[in-house]
Amino acid sequence: MNKKIYLSLAVVCLVLVSVILYKSYRPIGQLDKNDEIVIGAILSLSGSTSSFYGEYNKNALDLYVEELNKQGGVSGKKVRIEYQDSKGDKVAAIQAFNLMHAQGIRYFIADISPVVVGIAPIANEKKSILIGTSASNPTITNMGEYIFRTKLSAETEGKIAAQYLGAQLKPKSVAFLYQSSDYGVGVFNSFGPIIKASGVKVLAEEEYDKDSTDMRTQLAKIKQQNPEILIMAGFPKEVGRIIKQAKEIGINAKLFAHSGSIGPDIELIAGSSSAGMLYFTELHEDGTRFKEFKEKYIAKYGVSPELFAANTYDAIILLVNGIGQCSAGVDGGNASVTASSSVTNYWAGLAEVDCVKNNLASTKGFQGVAGNITFDENGDLIERELVLRVR
Repeated sequence: MNKKIYLSLAVVCLVLVSVILYKSYRPIGQLDKNDEIVIGAILSLSGSTSSFYGEYNKNALDLYVEELNKQGGVSGKKVRIEYQDSKGDKVAAIQAFNLMHAQGIRYFIADISPVVVGIAPIANEKKSILIGTSASNPTITNMGEYIFRTKLSAETEGKIAAQYLGAQLKPKSVAFLYQSSDYGVGVFNSFGPIIKASGVKVLAEEEYDKDSTDMRTQLAKIKQQNPEILIMAGFPKEVGRIIKQAKEIGINAKLFAHSGSIGPDIELIAGSSSAGMLYFTELHEDGTRFKEFKEKYIAKYGVSPELFAANTYDAIILLVNGIGQCSAGVDGGNASVTASSSVTNYWAGLAEVDCVKNNLASTKGFQGVAGNITFDENGDLIERELVLRVR
């Protein structure tokens, strides 16, 4: 009799454990696969970078998802963006990633270099897809097969910009002033050696802390050296302050900024002093797709989109297309994943993520709103022609 009782209790316990496991395992990449597809966005929604990077990224995501869901979503499922605020800080970004990963999210979009550099190694280790939209730091190149970006690496841009400066402007001397961060240092490490190798004298290499408001000490040192060109890399507000303060103390060098430094905050702070500043951009504003995107963006938000809004719009398109094609599982066939157990569902989810990863990795010649998108073997954007602009 006792054996029968024990056996019955064991069966009951097994059933209860099975139910608990089934309820606790959420499908990979989604909070609830039956209702919606959830994508994590770790953006600078507050702090010094929010008015440009975070805001433009969020606007682009909201615009696309609203359009998509009006058309029925993906395979009948609505898409939802789960936002977390990184404050532009690496530690906060890692905390945000871990929180969303624990909720079952496996697809992520993030903005600036410090954020992407912080979470990319963790995302790759956990086999979660991450697309950086505003991150140019060269170290991201080698952070793993699950990491992609729709922003050119500073190394790629550095080579082209340095060659242009040497061949076209032909300065005898330059000075660098850049943010002492993953972003700024990454830009300098890409530009500097190529500029020096071309025979141009680098008279000054000055850094400043992120969010600095007074760069006069560094600028005074640069003024003493009297370079022909001042090359800047920082957030748009910082670059606006640099230009304003440079003019105030009498620096007459030609101004050149990295593409990641460009935004409307420059003119808001520096005013007419920024006129004539040179920069390269991978944004092809004359393209038909960008013009259509720009019209929709202005209609919804009342301002014109910049590079990072376009990059983010392209990133979400590529990611959602991949999820749609791979929602059937390993090979992305026509049969939907209808797992009969939590364990089956778990492995089906892992297979889906790998399918999306492979889908992204095979992107060649995709016509995005910012321009042509082709990823190399490292998930880096390549074959995008840079356009010289005068602010």
